[in-house]
Amino acid sequence: MNRLCKSKGKFKLSLLISISVTCISGFAQTKDVNDVKQVWLGYMSSTRLSQHYSWWNDFQFVPQGFFVARTGITRHIKSVNLTAGYAYLLLPTYSGSSLQRKEHRPWAEIFYTLPVNKSVQFIQRYRYEARFKENVKDSMVTNGYSFTNRARLFFGLRKNFKWNASAKIPPFN
Repeated sequence: MNRLCKSKGKFKLSLLISISVTCISGFAQTKDVNDVKQVWLGYMSSTRLSQHYSWWNDFQFVPQGFFVARTGITRHIKSVNLTAGYAYLLLPTYSGSSLQRKEHRPWAEIFYTLPVNKSVQFIQRYRYEARFKENVKDSMVTNGYSFTNRARLFFGLRKNFKWNASAKIPPFN
């Protein structure tokens, strides 16, 4: 009898979720989608300079999308990494496709890892960016810069895999 009640409860919950999703999708807006093929090139590295410091580099390029060159210095303190750096960006204007608008971003972040077990870590990152964006008027870059800022919060799980020492290329950890 108890199993029957539990299965009826699960059925009711599944039915409620299905009806809710159907109703929500029934009222969803439709939008036009343009299928555009793009290439995203990127290079990221962290080079250890000493026991306590490393150098971070991040370069990304999407033609007609954006270009980012970000660099920084990281201080390692146990399971906490503190990084400060600078990023230079080239972006399109609102209606243009050529990368002509410049943006300068001093940034800083704190990155923390918390072990869950021997092979899994919970990671969190808080990043602050001061954004100095080149002004645009009528799709043309004008003199001067405007200032905005951004805070980002990231949570994730990282799983380390065992690998054979004789393998030519180990998996990313």
